Amino acid sequence: MHFLRRPISLRQRLILTIGAILLVFELISVFWLWHESTEQIQLFEQALRDNRNNDRHIMR
Repeated sequence: MHFLRRPISLRQRLILTIGAILLVFELISVFWLWHESTEQIQLFEQALRDNRNNDRHIMR
């Protein structure tokens, strides 16, 4: 395991750090979008159950 003895360069550490930060924020945004989409689906299903028609003004 010769590669373990070689110290990691500052450039490689910077790239790894930026990559880790981007990964964390990507996971946060994926979770947030999933949460928002499930909320929108619940609102849509509730509107269908209540038989609400939000496009009534178009039919006039």
